[in-house]
Amino acid sequence: MPEWTPRQKQAITARNRDILVSAAAGSGKTAVLIERVLSLLKEGMQLDRMLVMTFTHAAADEMKERLTDLLSREAAGDEHLRRQFSLLGRADISTLHSFCQRLLRRHFQAVGADPLARLADESLARELFDRALDEAMDAFFEAPSADRLALGERFTQDEIQDMARSLYNFLMAQAAPFEWLDQALEASVPADLYGHPWYGVMAREALLMLEGAAGFLRMAEDCCLRPDGPARYLNAIRDDLAMVADLSERLSAPGRFAWNKPVFTRLPSTKPPPEEDPALKEWVHKTLRETSKKLIVDALELLPRDGQEADAWAGQVRATRPQLQALAGLVRDTAERYRTLKAQKSLWDFNDLEHLAFQALRDLQVHREVSGAYDALFVDEYQDISRIQEAIIQRLHGPDNTLFMVGDVKQSIYRFRQADPTLFLSKYRSFETDEKAPRRLITLKENFRSAGNILRAVNLVFEHAMQKDATEIDYDDEARLSTLGDEDAGAPVELWILEKDAEPAEAAEESEADELLRGDWAEEEAEEQEEGGSSRGAGGEMERAFVYEARLIARRIRSLVGTRIADVDGERELQYRDIAILLRSASGRAAVMAEILNARDIPTYSDADGEFYTQSDVRDVLSILEVLDNPCQDIPLLSALSCPAFGFTPDELAQLRLRAPGRDRPLHTAFFELAQSDSRFGGAARQLERWRMMAQSMPLEKFLARLLRESGLYAVAGAKEDGLLRRANLRILVSRAAPAPEPQNLADFVERARRAARQPGRDRSASLGMQENVVRIMTMHKSKGLQFPVVFLPDLAAAFSGKRRPLPLVLDAQAGLALIQVDPALRAKQEGFAVRAMKVKKNREELSEEARLLYVGMTRARQRLILIAAPRQPVIGRARDSLTEGSYAAGSAKCMLDWVSAPLRDALAQRPDGLYTAPGGSRWQLRMLGISALAEQARPAPEARPAVLEMAGCEAPEDLFAPLATGARLPQKSSVTALVTGGFRDPALLEQTEETPELKRHALAPARTLRPLRDSSGGGALSAAQRGAAAHKALCALDPALFTGLEEQRLMPALRLAMDELAERGLLLSAERQALDEAAVARFYRSDLARRMARSPQRYAEWPFTLLADEQVILQGVLDACFLEEGAWVLVDYKTDRGEAKDILAHYRDQMRWYMRALRDITGLAVREAWLYLLRTGEAVRVEEEAPIRLA
Repeated sequence: MPEWTPRQKQAITARNRDILVSAAAGSGKTAVLIERVLSLLKEGMQLDRMLVMTFTHAAADEMKERLTDLLSREAAGDEHLRRQFSLLGRADISTLHSFCQRLLRRHFQAVGADPLARLADESLARELFDRALDEAMDAFFEAPSADRLALGERFTQDEIQDMARSLYNFLMAQAAPFEWLDQALEASVPADLYGHPWYGVMAREALLMLEGAAGFLRMAEDCCLRPDGPARYLNAIRDDLAMVADLSERLSAPGRFAWNKPVFTRLPSTKPPPEEDPALKEWVHKTLRETSKKLIVDALELLPRDGQEADAWAGQVRATRPQLQALAGLVRDTAERYRTLKAQKSLWDFNDLEHLAFQALRDLQVHREVSGAYDALFVDEYQDISRIQEAIIQRLHGPDNTLFMVGDVKQSIYRFRQADPTLFLSKYRSFETDEKAPRRLITLKENFRSAGNILRAVNLVFEHAMQKDATEIDYDDEARLSTLGDEDAGAPVELWILEKDAEPAEAAEESEADELLRGDWAEEEAEEQEEGGSSRGAGGEMERAFVYEARLIARRIRSLVGTRIADVDGERELQYRDIAILLRSASGRAAVMAEILNARDIPTYSDADGEFYTQSDVRDVLSILEVLDNPCQDIPLLSALSCPAFGFTPDELAQLRLRAPGRDRPLHTAFFELAQSDSRFGGAARQLERWRMMAQSMPLEKFLARLLRESGLYAVAGAKEDGLLRRANLRILVSRAAPAPEPQNLADFVERARRAARQPGRDRSASLGMQENVVRIMTMHKSKGLQFPVVFLPDLAAAFSGKRRPLPLVLDAQAGLALIQVDPALRAKQEGFAVRAMKVKKNREELSEEARLLYVGMTRARQRLILIAAPRQPVIGRARDSLTEGSYAAGSAKCMLDWVSAPLRDALAQRPDGLYTAPGGSRWQLRMLGISALAEQARPAPEARPAVLEMAGCEAPEDLFAPLATGARLPQKSSVTALVTGGFRDPALLEQTEETPELKRHALAPARTLRPLRDSSGGGALSAAQRGAAAHKALCALDPALFTGLEEQRLMPALRLAMDELAERGLLLSAERQALDEAAVARFYRSDLARRMARSPQRYAEWPFTLLADEQVILQGVLDACFLEEGAWVLVDYKTDRGEAKDILAHYRDQMRWYMRALRDITGLAVREAWLYLLRTGEAVRVEEEAPIRLA
């Protein structure tokens, strides 16, 4: 950070009682907050008399670290600061919820709370609430009343439950939930519709639509005044403008607004003069005027025509009062039952923390004590505060302490979590900039993150997109981002528009796009689908378009990686980790993006997909824990015995089942009986008992770590594909066993895991860590607070609509609540004025949040910003695209692309393909690309993907989860093939050689003089070696479990069918399929080795590995096949060589010994057997390892 700017200095040194700092993206707000804390400490304030509240534990930890660093440097010669440094452990820097929990522990008596209550996890809280709601619903129907019957006649039980749940969650965000509910119910019976907030909402929306109509009419007027324009339409257009002006004036004036059906002047049908342009005439008539007429009519229909219709509408709203009262009663009963269930288990949920803390602070004595304990209050991310949180903060804020709030309302993107940005906005508009004002506003607009050109582009877009009447915020001079550096610095912002052109000539085989989404670029959908439906349905055109966007992103990434970028220490090469792809929604998108990038060898990181408790590695651990908690459970016992920790085969478990053939004899009883006589089962029983004793005597977190190490599950997870991710999941599981804050026991941990497993979609599995060299794929929400050198924003043409699941009930903190009107006899539904008004308000709020979300996404980029969209319609040509200025233009956007393209309309109309300098000086690279340019031929046979990179050759660390150490010097790299053929002696050859599955499928042979290549244009027959390699390839691709159990007469047909499918998928060339030695493949599946492989619960084919051998050579290779048997590995390598078995064995012994060592060192499990399977003869030759092989 450079020297503090003048505005930053104001925020640090100002001593007003209340200060709101509106800090733009990248303006260093956290650094300013910490520096302000330090400056107060230097003035003599005590650290333990400060309260700093954040919204995430990570933010609190970061603040503590920064403050620790600052104090450690400043305290050297200052006794007071040294004392403050010693108080860091007691500093109140935490989340608001953590503060509330501490307050309740100390002042529980003020609210009659249980001081020993613990915080319920989300899944348990949800389960208890659902139980309370079920009980309340039973009581609801068992004791009918007129109001309850009215609700039950009009809505289904599921609808009533959903409305109750929604109302409860909404109420918990209010400072006084049921007081608000009483007031809202009273307001739901409007005496005068004109004075109700609902009418105000509709009047403002009507004025916005009239503004849009006037804008289109002025454009039409300008067209009529052109020399080639339809001048004969001018009078009619001006009549319409006069009508709009009159309606707007009357609607803005105090008093009741009444209206009649508008009468539009008829356009003259006289013969056009020769100079009139027919296209311009059609544009004025069919587009601009018709659009304006529709806007005028729609605006008026939002409002009652006169007092009589207003009274009728109010009466319809009043008719919903009984149903609302019944619903309110149901929610009250549910809340009371939920409170009782929590009290019985001594639990709090997060809502309890907030409401009980607020209740305690309303106690005068508690208020004085707690408020008086702090001289200064700090609130970070104030734009994301809820109403109950605001009430707590204001209650803490007393006459003797100051309040410092920092945030950016342009980054308020959590309204769906009940955050209320209007709280920030009300202070922003009421606080003063005067230095002596008691309630002072300070704005930070200098951005230290992004290049100057990106800031100019952001300003250009949001000057149009953020308008107070349309999207809640005015992007004025104080909101504009600025830089202290070069305003022209940075690459041009890229905008790629993908257009539907001639259908791409895809190959006959199904492409990855079809495989992933099976969609097609559909024909034009109906108007109602465009305006009101979701464009995200399975198989929709937007999904197919997104595949093309992903392909484009892959191309741009490949071209960017390795280029030079500026860094704090100078220039360096751009890496994958410098790139982020930010999505509006990860659902159905993140996986597609990752799949397409991974197929092009671009590593990715995404935490958007994968439910934690469905991961096989996590399930294996939980199965063992369930048995340790209660050994008398048959299903967990079977799961535990079959997992890699014990490795029992299906045949062995079948023996156990035979001992318990009926339901009267439990399986666990047979297990413990068999353990008395069978060594395998006995060993498993003793191990389980040993672990059970350890679980009872050790902290759960430490026991889990030890269990993973001793069972080998952690090592096995690392040996699988995506091993780094699998191990990360196991580390997450261990972390969840940590004290929270009290120590956990095994029984509670297992029960909580079971509940969480029954709630899909909540807990997410791990992905590669942020420190890995991977491209990040995440949502815009999750990117908040982060920054990346290169940012891609795809999917900008995805429609906003269709996001919410419609409910009959609509809620709003200011406007109250409203219910859809239902005729119980006809089952006909009608929204009514109240619901329509509330929906208009909600739609406007959601649109505002979308604009803020785009702002967050664009401001994450430091040096390069790339925007991509694939619109269903041309970007230029619709009426609404022509109106780019004003509130209506900002508020009529249907997707983010509408906002981005609005200030670029003139340039886009020219169909550019290069640089464009926009008004304001921002430089853009505008590209319009037909999707045919991104079409791809059929996918080739997939290459082997590196599964795990493990640097072996060193002792395993004591800490299971510490990263493995690597040698300080890695001079050479080799494949196993090169090593055993003498390549190790030739450094040039060594550096160039890499073992691949294709290389392995051919026999090792000494170097020979090269012969001219055979001309294969005529499709000649394959050589014997090539036929053998094809059989090798087929064995690696097929699952032995599908064939080993087949009878002789069924085996060959099944094999032929499977091989044909391999050819169709491109895994076998057509010539290979025709020449493939089917008998050799069938012979293998009749072997004992194949049957053993098929029985194994863990088996792998063509498994690449990397091994640090003796700290001298990075050794790479590919294992043809390996499988676990009785907790150890069996290794199989297929060979196509001619000759005697003993000669082939001598030839490959060292190669196999390296494979054995790699498998053992990487996974930590023993290799019990290694086999060469000779495809020509069908022999299985065992490879003995007298000692682990080492470099000579």
